[in-house]
Amino acid sequence: MERWPTIARKPLRFVIVGVWNTVFAWVAYWALLHLFGAHYLWATVPTFVLATTNGWFFQRRFVFGTAADARVSYLRFMAVQLLYLAVGVPLLALLVHTGLPPALANVFSTGCLAVASYLAHDRFTFRAHPAAQPPAPAQEKERPLY
Repeated sequence: MERWPTIARKPLRFVIVGVWNTVFAWVAYWALLHLFGAHYLWATVPTFVLATTNGWFFQRRFVFGTAADARVSYLRFMAVQLLYLAVGVPLLALLVHTGLPPALANVFSTGCLAVASYLAHDRFTFRAHPAAQPPAPAQEKERPLY
């Protein structure tokens, strides 16, 4: 019997890649600040692009294993990440405004958005376009016996 049920493999891989991508983003941000002397706010933009590209590559390759067009899936991935950012920042601010400590608010918002991100990537980003699917084999019509 397999150690992990098939249904749990993809979410587990998603979490592992997410942790890797977080470490990657921290290292990229640190390098931009300390090795290249970037201003801390300006360093966030290339960090976002680098981390998004890194996340897309590993999610595509090791989590979803898709045959979807790479350009299309990259653009979809970027759209989901931008939506994640657009929802995540106000959600974090709202949670802090309601009295949660910022660190706890960040954990809560990240957890909620990670589930939404997984679903979006599974059902939108890495979903193969119907035109990219091989056509179903044609079924023969029954012929009359006469």
